[in-house]
Parts: sequence; C-alpha cells; structure tokens
Amino acid sequence: MKYIVYYLTKVFMFFVKVLAKPPIGAKLFKEINAAYSVGVGSEAFQEKRYDDAYKTLKPIADYKISDVYVGSAQYIVGVMYYHGLGIEKNYDVAVNYLKNAKENNNDDADRLLNKILSSNDE
Repeated sequence: MKYIVYYLTKVFMFFVKVLAKPPIGAKLFKEINAAYSVGVGSEAFQEKRYDDAYKTLKPIADYKISDVYVGSAQYIVGVMYYHGLGIEKNYDVAVNYLKNAKENNNDDADRLLNKILSSNDE
C-alpha cells in the first residue's frame, strides 16, 4: 500500500509540474479567458451593444490558439466587419476572420463564408 501511495504522489507531482509550466498554463489561461469573454461578448452582440461586443471579442478573435471559443469570437467579429455593425464594413477583414473561425470548426462561419464567396463569384 505504501508503494502505491508513493507512486501516486510521484505521478501527481509530475502533473503539477507539467501544468505549472508556462506553455500549458498560458494556453489554459487563454482558453478560460476566451470562454468567459465570448459569453460576455455574445451577450453584448445579441443586445446590439456592438461597441462592447467588439471590445470584448476582438482580442479573443486574435488569439493564435485553436479553440471553439476563439472560433466563436472570430465568427462574431467577422459578422461585425461584414455587416458594419459598430465598426466600418471591411469585406477582406471579415473573410479573414470567418476563415479562421472555420478552421476552428465553427459551422456558422463555414456557411456564411460559402454564401459570401459564392455570391462574389456571380
């Protein structure tokens, strides 16, 4: 029994050390921050408080990590640029954010991007 406790303690300490290292800790912090901020930003967007939504979501949309919350922020920021909601319309920037959101597995971004690109071909 004391060997089991000893090895479990060793395994636990290994994981504590690994999680405390900056690359993993920083990514985890960004993911938690993204989740919270996307909730706040989405609510502001739905309430048509576009300035607040943009200020909250833009930093998250610029994260260089692959994450479902980052993809949601990229989608909403892309929609804001595409329609000019609270910011000046910018087709190229909108498409860029939507492509990034699509890479983060955002289905809404995929559908809107296909619609935009197909209407641009006509």
